[in-house]
Amino acid sequence: MSDQPETPSGKNADIFPDSRWTLVVRAQSAPGTSAFDALNSLCSIYWQPIYAFIRRSGLSSEEAEDLTQGYLQNLMDRNYLSQASPEKGKLRAFLLADLKLYLSNERRRANSQKRGGGKLFIPIDRQWAEEYYTHEPADEVSPADLFDRRWAMTLLDRVLQLVREDYSLRGRDDLFDALKQFISWNAGEEPYADVAERLGRDTNYVKQNVLRLRKLYRRILEEEVGHTVSSPDEVLDEIRHLAASLC
Repeated sequence: MSDQPETPSGKNADIFPDSRWTLVVRAQSAPGTSAFDALNSLCSIYWQPIYAFIRRSGLSSEEAEDLTQGYLQNLMDRNYLSQASPEKGKLRAFLLADLKLYLSNERRRANSQKRGGGKLFIPIDRQWAEEYYTHEPADEVSPADLFDRRWAMTLLDRVLQLVREDYSLRGRDDLFDALKQFISWNAGEEPYADVAERLGRDTNYVKQNVLRLRKLYRRILEEEVGHTVSSPDEVLDEIRHLAASLC
């Protein structure tokens, strides 16, 4: 059995492949299924920060669920894609400003408009969202700060899932499960020697694969953040901002 470390399957050709900003821009010039799929993907990932912002704004869980669905539908109904562009800055900031405007308009209307039409429906697990919400910091955290915190946690959950999928594609779920505790440089209480024994490898094999896991995680993190900013130059600043929002 070789002691060579596992090699991630990710491509190195372009650290920023088609980003969500790219999909949004493309959808503007090619409306239809492509536009719908791009927006549906975006909403499926980022509904939870929207829900958390609405809840922290003082509304009930039922109202937050309704308004979250309403806002996501509204993105399509009012030709949202024509207003969005990378030149306007980070996708996170754009959505937050747009959400505030939507809620302000909803308050002025002061009625419960029936939504739907079959165009867009994002499954919202209110029970799951509420469980997370009840463990959020105390009320002194503003809705905007909670939005950023939820955005960061959603993004990190997605990154971890993508890393897991990379290992699964190579049939190495066992390796990922053994090493995921070491993704953070200050994490992982189990000695490398114990992990090596469990895997039937030596300690050097574990050390090398921990480094490779961290490198893969960092690359995917930068790619995911790169999907939400206007240029690669903004990636590190955005990562720092999101890291600060978790403190």
